[in-house]
Amino acid sequence: NQQAKVCAKRHLNYDKIINKEKFLRLINRHTDCQKLYDEFIYNLPTYTYKPKGGRKSSYKFGEETKMHYEQNAAEGMDKVQITTLVLHAEDDPIVSDGHVDWDIVENNK
Repeated sequence: NQQAKVCAKRHLNYDKIINKEKFLRLINRHTDCQKLYDEFIYNLPTYTYKPKGGRKSSYKFGEETKMHYEQNAAEGMDKVQITTLVLHAEDDPIVSDGHVDWDIVENNK
């Protein structure tokens, strides 16, 4: 949980749009790492797969952020058109090596 808090605070240092006081209260309130991350992205002005047209309800863990977790970023890797360095470990316990078709990515030149 401490690592998530450090990461969120670093984000606040570089993001010029975020209301820092609001986010610091949110960060300091949470004891669960996943809930901290989920509410943090929910409150960002934009995030991957954020519903169009504004929020439909008040924050509930995992509801409006569901697509952020379910969509696979690897699905668009073959469309990246600029040279990109991807750091990844074969033994990554969170994102396995098999989630990307590396042959397609490598051939996208």
